[in-house]
Amino acid sequence: MPRRKATAATSPLEWAAAAIGLAVALALFGAIGWEAATGGNGGPPELAVRALRTVPAAHGFVVEVEVRNRADATAAGVEIEGVLMAGAAGAAGAAEPAAAETGRATIDYVPGRAARRAGLLFTRDPAGYRLELRATGYREP
Repeated sequence: MPRRKATAATSPLEWAAAAIGLAVALALFGAIGWEAATGGNGGPPELAVRALRTVPAAHGFVVEVEVRNRADATAAGVEIEGVLMAGAAGAAGAAEPAAAETGRATIDYVPGRAARRAGLLFTRDPAGYRLELRATGYREP
């Protein structure tokens, strides 16, 4: 008795699933290829620091700050500094502002297009001073 070959037609649903899988795979390979060809991030991190609020603490004050990275590149070991400035620059003969106290903190990393928070510690009340904030350094992860 001869054997019959079983032939089953591929259903339209199977073709649709295969097409979706192919499209996802091609998109993924395209994105990986684009990152490899363009070098990924396109530039250094762009860090901006701003004060959120000041909170009294047991031995002084904590200024809670936010560090926002406006670029695609990740910054690691981000060092931030806050300086309480006394005095005011202005008319001739006026004293230049002087640093009354400095607070520093390090944030492990700030991913691209993201923000992280930290606290700067001061013994003096920041309300009586002009607070200058800045990121002083980072490294590539």
